[in-house]
Amino acid sequence: MAGRFEHHIRTPWTTDMDQWRPDEHREIGSPSVAVIPPPTVHTTRACGEERNELIDVFSPPRADFSARAGWVLNADDYPAPGEARTS
Repeated sequence: MAGRFEHHIRTPWTTDMDQWRPDEHREIGSPSVAVIPPPTVHTTRACGEERNELIDVFSPPRADFSARAGWVLNADDYPAPGEARTS
């Protein structure tokens, strides 16, 4: 949405160190889209002094995020993962 972000990506993360690859670090400006497939271990941090806005989209939704009040802006529109829809 706005600003610059650095994505840190680690894949694969297994118990077999022979399969490990070097971590990737990518600084990306806005607007942009980064698709990071599960179960890739990753984190993102804002870089720079300007305004930084980031939107995370999870598919399927993350149960741990859905369980936290205020973390899902449209929580009233969608059931939490594992909930049955009524209507």
